Amino acid sequence: MPTGKLILLRKKNINGMLTNISIYIDDKQVELISNGEQKEFNLSPGPHTIKVQQMLKQGKITIDIKENQTINLEFRPTQWILFSFISPILAIILFYFFHVPKNSAWLVLISGILLILYYFTIGKNKYYLFRLKNNR
Repeated sequence: MPTGKLILLRKKNINGMLTNISIYIDDKQVELISNGEQKEFNLSPGPHTIKVQQMLKQGKITIDIKENQTINLEFRPTQWILFSFISPILAIILFYFFHVPKNSAWLVLISGILLILYYFTIGKNKYYLFRLKNNR
């Protein structure tokens, strides 16, 4: 039976580095992947939905693989989520060290909280970002 190959790379990242992420192909869990790890899958030609998920956070992409084609796909968490972790620190620094009014410091904190809520609700499918690389 003719097949194509998917090479999936989880980019090394400090965000979630100690946890494994589940890999789903066409809604079936097939593997776990660690930080910086690469996995290979033989797939039948045609469209396939690739999903990576860690608890509520996930990312999805659909690929169309051809016979004897190799698709290199890497994924990483969005960098925007880092703002949500530093926003409380930034708000404190602005308020105490730069004497920014409380209302402005609260805006920084609230924007970080809203970002967290977005990625755990309606934006949960966009937490992990994919990039196609050197496909043959």
